[in-house]
Amino acid sequence: MIRNLVFSLLIFLLFLPLGCALSERGPIESIGGVVVDSYKRPLGGVSVRIIGESILTETKEDGSFFITGLPPGREYTIEFSLAGYKSREEKIYLHEGREVSLLIELTPTQTAVSSTFQAPTPTPSLEREYLIFVANSGSKTETEASVEASVRNIMIISFKARKGINYIPWPQSPTWLELAEGGILFVVDKTNTITALDTNNGYKKLGEIRLSQGTITDLKFNPANQKLYFAGAIQDGLGIGVIDVKSVSLIKFIPILLSEEEATLSPACISFSPKGELLFLVLSNYEKGFVKVINLDTESVIASITAGRFAYGVVPSLEGDRLFITNFIDNNLFTVNFSNLQLISQIPTGINPARLGLCPTTEDLYVLNTKSNTVSIINTLTGKIVMNLQVGKHPADIKFSPDGLYAFISNNESDNVTIINTTYRIIYGITEPFIYGAPMGLAVK
Repeated sequence: MIRNLVFSLLIFLLFLPLGCALSERGPIESIGGVVVDSYKRPLGGVSVRIIGESILTETKEDGSFFITGLPPGREYTIEFSLAGYKSREEKIYLHEGREVSLLIELTPTQTAVSSTFQAPTPTPSLEREYLIFVANSGSKTETEASVEASVRNIMIISFKARKGINYIPWPQSPTWLELAEGGILFVVDKTNTITALDTNNGYKKLGEIRLSQGTITDLKFNPANQKLYFAGAIQDGLGIGVIDVKSVSLIKFIPILLSEEEATLSPACISFSPKGELLFLVLSNYEKGFVKVINLDTESVIASITAGRFAYGVVPSLEGDRLFITNFIDNNLFTVNFSNLQLISQIPTGINPARLGLCPTTEDLYVLNTKSNTVSIINTLTGKIVMNLQVGKHPADIKFSPDGLYAFISNNESDNVTIINTTYRIIYGITEPFIYGAPMGLAVK
């Protein structure tokens, strides 16, 4: 147990280079950030001084500070000091029209760390607890794995512990997860079976839906009408399935009629408009891509948006006035004006962008770049990338905590989950690795 905790701490430290620039955003030149102690607890009352300038401020109770009015285009040295802690200096370069954010850790002075010094106990109550459900498909290790239960399962991870606390063995490789109202977790596996589990009642199985041969590519819950939708190409054709959450039954399958030009397209991801009345379905191949806009009341396609080659993920803005679409082959992100279906911009991303998610609190867009092993964080107000964070190998899925404070990314080839603090756009932690897990879908409670 101790060995695992030490290993987790080492991994965490490797992925969290303290004092580095965390993000650059906004139109006003400024320097801000957070100061914490060695237990990642915020430090208030820290003196923050720009050396050589008549600028002095203090961190607030939450450890944050913010300085404006500095001339851009030059380097600054910032000193952080607090009684009982070693002072620290940090050099930064302030670009024009940019904000630089920092995460600074202060360590106790040698005097404070004496023979009678009692190291403070970390207080987990400072963190909220979330349960992270991970679909460990085990798909890459069928000949390597000796314990099948540790390979194909639904892993249940404690956010505070940064590790799995339980798992549910799965007979077939699980792929995608979705948490519906009432704590009902829906699991898709490679046999096209959708299973519902009650996360409030010992993960009791509530029912399952067995579909015909084919592929289910995405699964989303619509809070507006309390129904679950999936995208798939099954024996009944290509289209959208509608599931009643309470009875765990397939209500209907909405076929999508394709033109001759679209006949070779395959489904990818789905999402909903902010009010839930529209569903967006991505269809694509290596040569072209489209987003079909489906009215859920009339169950009809009301618009078709041209996207790039191998379009993959789709998410609307919080206001619903724009659509963001990833193009896997062209390595960019389309921004489309939804009122006239015209392309607004193409934003270069990392290599092979796939799934994406919109943070409900910051309105930042998170794009998973599956080959460059990064997440591009895009400020949707400015349309610019403000940060590229290195995550694990082949990031597969992203979900946010219900309060939007954290983003969770499953790393298919690293067998772990990266945790990002969405306020400061930093790597907040990384879970203990799973044994041959090959994680895919995520859900957060």
